[in-house]
Amino acid sequence: MVLGQSGSFTGKPSIIWFSQYLAQIGGRVQESIEESNWAQELDPLSPTIGFAQANSYTFARRFDRANEPYAKVIADNPTYGEVHVELADSDWFQHKYPQAIQEFAAAARLLSDKNMADFATALEAGFRSGGWPAALRK
Repeated sequence: MVLGQSGSFTGKPSIIWFSQYLAQIGGRVQESIEESNWAQELDPLSPTIGFAQANSYTFARRFDRANEPYAKVIADNPTYGEVHVELADSDWFQHKYPQAIQEFAAAARLLSDKNMADFATALEAGFRSGGWPAALRK
């Protein structure tokens, strides 16, 4: 751990990625959560660490808990498009389809991703016509 003059974590972000790999590859989601929470304590203002923390909860399928750090990162960094994608996934897994569609659309706009924009438009049209089963068929 290396702290800069401002007290922010300035070392290599290896702890962040280590926490991700614990969950993704090793299936050690509780350790992933612990590592990302520790990184968050070291640098609570880092959007990358907040993103990793939220992803750790997502990998643990604790979607309700993941939404809080995703929302904080978005509030502090509204143009961080990738976070909108992950929040959309988390909302989708919680059957919060209108919110998920809104987040996919925001991500598409921020990332200038035409395919994602088409996807969000199709989801919205399908959802309006018949709920989530229609959104998936569209």
